[in-house]
Amino acid sequence: MTRPLSPSQAAKLANSAYATLGSRTPNIAAAAAAGVNRDVFAIDTSKVFTGVTGFGTRTNFGYCAFGKKGSREGECVISVRGTNMPSGSDWLTNAKFSGDHGPNGHMVHQGFNQLTKSILPQLRNELLNKKLSAIHLVGHSLGGSTATLLADALKSHVDMYLYTFGAPRAGGAEHAQYLTQKLKPNNIFRVYHDTDPVPMVPVFPYTHCPVGADSYLLKGSGMVIWPGAHSMDLYEKNCGGSWGALNTIAHRRFSLETIDDVLKQAGAVPGGFLSSMLMRLIVKALGMIMKAAGMVTGLALLGTATIVDQLAYILTKGVQIAGATADIMKSLITQIMRFLGVVVGESVSLTQVFLRWLTEKLFATLSGLARQALRHLV
Repeated sequence: MTRPLSPSQAAKLANSAYATLGSRTPNIAAAAAAGVNRDVFAIDTSKVFTGVTGFGTRTNFGYCAFGKKGSREGECVISVRGTNMPSGSDWLTNAKFSGDHGPNGHMVHQGFNQLTKSILPQLRNELLNKKLSAIHLVGHSLGGSTATLLADALKSHVDMYLYTFGAPRAGGAEHAQYLTQKLKPNNIFRVYHDTDPVPMVPVFPYTHCPVGADSYLLKGSGMVIWPGAHSMDLYEKNCGGSWGALNTIAHRRFSLETIDDVLKQAGAVPGGFLSSMLMRLIVKALGMIMKAAGMVTGLALLGTATIVDQLAYILTKGVQIAGATADIMKSLITQIMRFLGVVVGESVSLTQVFLRWLTEKLFATLSGLARQALRHLV
């Protein structure tokens, strides 16, 4: 019976995929970067695969290595690197937010799907006729989303484990549900820092998996959302011990009766709207408002959704917000607008036009932070 990689193993392997770039012997470079993992997986003789981003440039994107004799014999690890600025950042543009049919017909992100298609034939050829007991797919950032779609595409006749670090969302709700069922929730290890902006994009209707199961929310440096929290080196530093012992952030449980307390805390949090604590407080409060407005169906799919996701969900459902619920929403809007540098008067009208404008402004801000985060990978 196979077992998952430890957090430190998975993080080191995800980081090592970056070493395949800019080396005449990319598999040797990746093996050196993988540390003790090279004693378990034959990374020095691995297949280095290439991929094509939206700009049409084919570059090394990672490797496929098989377990050596011993504890991981008969297993395989596929490690996919993240964005190499500036060539790989085009997935952040609006044009690449359009949907595409994924490997099993569900809606997925077009840019990620195109990259996956350019990698998949190489992996299928490498895995052909191999007798395997398990496949481990690991990736950071763009590599995590690509690993997610590769897990979707590869046959599931063996145990399959997915490990992502700071990954953006790869597909829609149906895709996330399907993949969660295919791999099983306990085989999906999604790790993200509370201050990392990249996992916040793309926004709803794109959804993280696993659905209905906990992910590993780690404490980043400080309280404010900042690009440096996306660093794979920081993820690796924070991923010691076992999965059960990983130092994660507990989500406080709220009820509708505590909404005033939530807003009071939100206004007192240092760092303004960019505070990760404030982000979580407002998301929780907004979720309660949506429930109060009768928007229960589909909320479970949002999981750790951002404010942008939940506002987008409101827009797609065309909800008319009125009464006490509207008053609470206005308090939240005031907090959000403080971040955007706009003063909102008491007479603000929560029309669909206003909420759409607010959503677009928030999306632009989060995307800008995500772009800064990707520049840290250079």
